[in-house]
Amino acid sequence: MAMGLVSVMLVTRYLTPEEYGAFVLLQVVVVFVAEITSLGLTVSVPKFIAGTESKRDKRTLVNTVICFRILTALAVSLLVLIARRLLILLYDSPLLLSLIIYLPVLITLESLGKLLKSIFEGLFLFNRIGIVDFAAGSLNLLFIVLFVVFLDQGLSGLVYAKLISMAVSYTFAYFSNPIERKLEFDYTVLKDVLAFGLPLQLQYILGFLFLRIDTLMLGALLGPAGIAYYEVARKIPESLVRLYDAFRAVYFPSIANLFARGKHHQATKMLNHSTRWLSFLTISGALIALLLGNDIISLLFSESYLPSVPAFVLLMIELNLTLVETTLGYSLVAIGAPDKPLIANAARTGTNLLGNLLIIPASGFVGAALAKVASNLVAIPLDVLFLRRRRIYVRSEGYLKPLLIFGAFGLGFVLLGSSSLLLRIAIIVFFFLACLLLSVITRDDLAFISEVGKMILSRVLRKPRLKASVDRSS
Repeated sequence: MAMGLVSVMLVTRYLTPEEYGAFVLLQVVVVFVAEITSLGLTVSVPKFIAGTESKRDKRTLVNTVICFRILTALAVSLLVLIARRLLILLYDSPLLLSLIIYLPVLITLESLGKLLKSIFEGLFLFNRIGIVDFAAGSLNLLFIVLFVVFLDQGLSGLVYAKLISMAVSYTFAYFSNPIERKLEFDYTVLKDVLAFGLPLQLQYILGFLFLRIDTLMLGALLGPAGIAYYEVARKIPESLVRLYDAFRAVYFPSIANLFARGKHHQATKMLNHSTRWLSFLTISGALIALLLGNDIISLLFSESYLPSVPAFVLLMIELNLTLVETTLGYSLVAIGAPDKPLIANAARTGTNLLGNLLIIPASGFVGAALAKVASNLVAIPLDVLFLRRRRIYVRSEGYLKPLLIFGAFGLGFVLLGSSSLLLRIAIIVFFFLACLLLSVITRDDLAFISEVGKMILSRVLRKPRLKASVDRSS
């Protein structure tokens, strides 16, 4: 996450918005084509590998899906080149057209990389995934510095950095795979894997469309520059979503376990505490974006991207709604209703698509952010309704209070129109006081945070080396 942010900070200073926007659009097309043509392999392969103890069956499965993925990636790459006229019609951008030649290689690398990491998941080789991702991120940053900063290769240098970093890291992934590499293809095995993965692929496609349909539409309606401003606006919220993944990895199995053991009261309590705290933390970030957005964007991405600030603030509000909605969706899956999040997601994606069509022509890339906010406001009530039908009562005031407090202070700041640092600090202080007075943050929360802090500190001090270091510094 850090290397990705640093990479964007460099790129936005050495490339024009049009060049950076064209590159972002290229990446979106590559990821979308690679994932939509995976036919659910990245979801089903780990399950099938982990579900068998036979080394021979694992070898057959791995070699079969690798052969199949290479064939599909090459076939799709060929189709993309044939259909380049469609891209020319949709995106009348000379910069983007100059990048089409790289699509086959990028799609093939992206397809194989995702598959190889899913194989590592099935083999429980999570450290290999970490190595591959770290290698890809660090090499990409290194080659951006080389090609873009020092050699001044511009947009071409950015593409070269991406290609080389992917090729090196995924070559390592292929040869570090402990399964014997052999040319074999088992149609029956492939059919079983695809049959399991295809239904799950629909959920992914809806999720991807919700996340990235705005980028594709911005490119068609506003050109690459609009994409660049919007991408800068979404970079920080998008990075924070990765931190949520750590919470989700603990929350989902925990609440599923509580429901499975019939402890509905405890599960409901966990759900309501989680949505309340997620709402408070993310809307606090939105308030900071509103008060300090100009400074943050200027510092990280240069003053050229100051037009991104309104969209940045809206996308921080959208982050608040998205994480609440996602938590409610995982809760539905945990209680045994996996079809209900698909309904909410379909409604959210449809609203987002309609909003983009209606608002972007009038409001530009800020309209894309508004459409995302509106789409979550449609999905959350559906999640709450589905949970209540299962007698899981969501306390909506828990996640709505922080939003309302933010709205009051945010409106006051906008109406005052002052750039005083003292005023902004005062607003932040009074925002937290209001959250305390209105029980967004409770005494129990503060006591719990204090206990956890003491526990962590005591564990650190128990380590002899660290304790000695602390004693010396004291």
